[in-house]
Amino acid sequence: MLQQEARAPSSSLLFPRLDANSAGQLLALYEHRSAVEGFVWGVPSFDQWWVELGKVLTKQVRGQLQASRAAAASLAEPPSADGGVAAATDSTRGAGAVTGFNPSTTTLLLRYLRHMDPRYSTLRRGSQ
Repeated sequence: MLQQEARAPSSSLLFPRLDANSAGQLLALYEHRSAVEGFVWGVPSFDQWWVELGKVLTKQVRGQLQASRAAAASLAEPPSADGGVAAATDSTRGAGAVTGFNPSTTTLLLRYLRHMDPRYSTLRRGSQ
């Protein structure tokens, strides 16, 4: 079923080219829309608990990526098949393991790490 048949609202924005100016216009448009909708509905558009939660989770993901990269960089040779990056680190055993995230985020982080560096091919999930 087409959007016109379903009578669903839609918007089409056409720019001559996508550059910094047109991207800024697009962001300003949606920011203004969010602010106006929040005002009309009585919702604080830019002070939402889930936005703050997203910031906290982003910091945790960034810390995990840095720890995993540091663990891989400290390896003198590729990880062994039985333990991966986490077991190959000596004094910081487990520093490269992906821990503390829900299964979806853990899977996504492992896929990203394995894609970015083949040394992560045997990296496993850490204890939750």
